Amino acid sequence: PSNRLSSWTGNNCCEWLGVGCNNATRRVTRLDLGTNSEQLQGNELNSSLSELTHLSYLDLSGNYFGGSPIPEFIGLMTRLEFLNLSDAGFSGAVTHQIGKLSSLRVLDLSDRNDMKLIVDDFAWVSGLLSLEYLGLSRVNVSGARDFDKVLFYMIPSLLELHLSNCELSNSHFDQTHLDSNLTRSNIQTLDLSWNLFEGKFPLFLQNLTSVRVLDLSANKLNSSIPVMNNVVELNLANNRFSGIQETGAWRLCDLKQLDLSFNYMEGPLTMSSGCSRYGLERLILNDNKLSGEIPTSLERLTSLRALYLDYNLLSGTIPESLGNLTSLTVLVLSGNQLTGLIPRSLGNLMVLRRLDLSENLLNGSIPFSIGRLSNLEILYLNFNSLSSIPTSIGNLSELQFLDLSSNLLQGSLPDSIGQLSKLQFLDISNNSLSGVVTEAHFANTSNLIHLAATSNHFLNFKISPNWKPPFQIRNVLLGSCKIQSEFPPWIQTQKNLAILILSNTSLYGPLPNWLYELPVIAMLDLSHNLLNGPLTNLPSNQTTNTTNPSRTFIERLADYERVARILLLKNNLFNGSIPDSLCNNTDLVILDLSRNMLSDTLSNCTSLDVLDLGDNKLSGTIPKWIGEKIKYLATQQQLHRSNS
Repeated sequence: PSNRLSSWTGNNCCEWLGVGCNNATRRVTRLDLGTNSEQLQGNELNSSLSELTHLSYLDLSGNYFGGSPIPEFIGLMTRLEFLNLSDAGFSGAVTHQIGKLSSLRVLDLSDRNDMKLIVDDFAWVSGLLSLEYLGLSRVNVSGARDFDKVLFYMIPSLLELHLSNCELSNSHFDQTHLDSNLTRSNIQTLDLSWNLFEGKFPLFLQNLTSVRVLDLSANKLNSSIPVMNNVVELNLANNRFSGIQETGAWRLCDLKQLDLSFNYMEGPLTMSSGCSRYGLERLILNDNKLSGEIPTSLERLTSLRALYLDYNLLSGTIPESLGNLTSLTVLVLSGNQLTGLIPRSLGNLMVLRRLDLSENLLNGSIPFSIGRLSNLEILYLNFNSLSSIPTSIGNLSELQFLDLSSNLLQGSLPDSIGQLSKLQFLDISNNSLSGVVTEAHFANTSNLIHLAATSNHFLNFKISPNWKPPFQIRNVLLGSCKIQSEFPPWIQTQKNLAILILSNTSLYGPLPNWLYELPVIAMLDLSHNLLNGPLTNLPSNQTTNTTNPSRTFIERLADYERVARILLLKNNLFNGSIPDSLCNNTDLVILDLSRNMLSDTLSNCTSLDVLDLGDNKLSGTIPKWIGEKIKYLATQQQLHRSNS
């Protein structure tokens, strides 16, 4: 149950959370209990709500009223101007009493879940003389007669209409009747997405001249788009259009946003029309089968702010002319077959915030000009064949996400990267970087939460033992780099660790006595190192009642509320017995202690799915619980799958 009503105490209800009052009369005029998280629950809406006769704003969205119908007393609240009952667990026929709310400007009955509300007759809607916004998404309106006439021209005030996922099709619209009356409509935003329109574009929409934003995504349309000079935003994503030329999209000269993603468009991305200029600001064509080269004619789209061509079959080089689209804030070309160099001209895109060229066949150096993109927040160049990182990367003062993984990067990692104070995500994994990484590379990275450098076999992390990082990191993935020291002391300052991978980094010596003080780590991989000593008797200076100086590192892991789920200590030099309490109160699901020098056997680990104890010095009989609980068991390099 929600505690959002905990403030509802005392006599002055105007101070309660979600309650608004008129400053002069102190009458309750506003009740805002909408939520996306803490849900109020009940079997029905209490009729005492109708006693708030001055209420003009009522938001109960996101709560749950047990599948009860919308109560008829709602029609008594005649001062309501805003009514939001969306996603509130109502079902059954929508009461016609809502039609008495002649002052209502906003009505939202939409539902993100099951289609439980039904409108069997739309006559009541004509009483909503002030209505500007009507949300009926996932409301079953398919059985209502003449709903198109009521909605489209009997509410002159209506500006925004949402009918997404209402099982509508062309057959629900009386073309002859609508043609002569649509000029009386003032609807500017119309959402007909996730319905059953198929084949030809709904012709009645061509005469709906007031509409400026039209969403027909997730239908089965495949014919040419009529010229609609009034429309500035058109969403046709997830339909069945087969070619961009065939859609007639280039004839829509005044369009500002066009989304044709997730269609079946094939062939070249050609541009041809009689338009002397284009107003297009967002062009979204991702997840199609467009092929050939990116046309240089795209530079005609001088107002373009966002271009999405990702996950097509585009080939050839990235044209230098894209650097002329100086209004671009988003350029996404990932998941194609683009070759050659990254054009230096992209450095001209001074307002660019996101650049994604990942998953292509690009080669050569990352151009020095990339450092001119002072507004860049996201840079994804992963999965290419790029060869070096420019020092100018440190000039990207707004950069938050940098992914250079899975390239052919060589040479050193520029220490200028340490100047990226807003950087949160850094991935340089799966390259051939070399040289030394020091604390200078992280000097000002106070927001870093993810660091991945795995499989850079010649990259040597030489961090001062006295270094205190400026960040609190969550994920550290340094597997198959070089550390060549005892356990890195800076790790002990990190209190938010979720993943720590230091496998195959030439770590040596015993586990440090501070390791158990860390919060429980969801994945800890220290395999393939030279770590030695027992897993017991780690020193402690803790004073809590769960701490005992003689308890093991793994026992201490089990004390925490969020328990380690994957623990990999394979191929080290650990010795001694396996602690009896290893699995007490844990959610440990994968445990690999193979290729060590551990003795004895393991206590009952009921949560384990995978266990590898091969190549140790274990003795005695295999415990019965292993056959009952374990799905995969490896002993002496053999993996056995349970039949249970």
